Amino acid sequence: MSLSMSRRKVLQLGAGAAMGAVAMPYIARGATPVMINFGDHNAVDSVLSNTVLQFKNAVETASAGEITVRHYPAAQLGSQRELLEQVKLGTLQMCFGDPPYLSNLVPQYAVMDLPFVFRDWEHVERVVDGDVTRTLGDALVASQGLRPLSWLHIGFRDMLTIDKPVTAIGDFSGLKFRSPEVASFVEMFKALGATPVPVPWGEVYPAMKTGLVDGVETTPEGMINSKLYEVGKYVTQTQHINTVGSPIVSERFWTGLTPEQQVTISKAIMTATVWEREEMKKANAAATVQLKENGLELLQVDREELRKAVEPVWGRLTGKTAGASDLVALIQAG
Repeated sequence: MSLSMSRRKVLQLGAGAAMGAVAMPYIARGATPVMINFGDHNAVDSVLSNTVLQFKNAVETASAGEITVRHYPAAQLGSQRELLEQVKLGTLQMCFGDPPYLSNLVPQYAVMDLPFVFRDWEHVERVVDGDVTRTLGDALVASQGLRPLSWLHIGFRDMLTIDKPVTAIGDFSGLKFRSPEVASFVEMFKALGATPVPVPWGEVYPAMKTGLVDGVETTPEGMINSKLYEVGKYVTQTQHINTVGSPIVSERFWTGLTPEQQVTISKAIMTATVWEREEMKKANAAATVQLKENGLELLQVDREELRKAVEPVWGRLTGKTAGASDLVALIQAG
């Protein structure tokens, strides 16, 4: 998908995100000023953190300063789980939400984290701009009071280990891997023969440094921005799970806005989304080069062997969740 095609598609989606409001580029003069506190668990200067700044600039410019954004990066206000809870309660207006955590709130989100369910970046974009995420978003609003405003790339994830290179499925045996407290990741590691260890993202570096875990899985960009290359030696390019993220807004806050304010915020989010998707692709490619330049060894593995080993995880994660199998079918057809 070309950038221009992606831009048109994303902006079209953004126009519908404001619940059918009449599109107006500016808020009417004299409207009540709006402050958005945006809690961000990502590192300062990461692509996602800078995406908040892109949104801030776009919305403050479009509203002539009547909507302003305060950005709290680097988990100043809490972990992703804590931030989502604050947004749910309405004490915080916005944060990022990823399917690994959203699936704890709406189980159907687990379909987005099934190992090896996505083929490439273009496949991901077709899915997140379509019916799958619209269905998931409606469920999140209805049950949790959380509204996804768009979908951003985080990327395809690889395995980073400290001492033991992983080049075959048998190499996972006995290794302790940091895992989110999310069923798809926990079950994947068990299927591979590794031991999942729950560690909050902000504590991964010391967990690696002290040997609490033998490895971690994340995107190349995540490895660079969290300086994990300082404590790891081997990167196995598994690309086992693709992760996306969403700017999440409190539904309580959202419904208190005027239709014009909703449109202004939606358009600013979509401007930031177009920027972020391209930047994250470039950042992950550049990070892979940086990992090698920092002395890490990039390794290959038979991904088909891994896929077959974790295939039973799909059924265990979706078999008892209403509507999940239909969503998986839509993803695979995307």
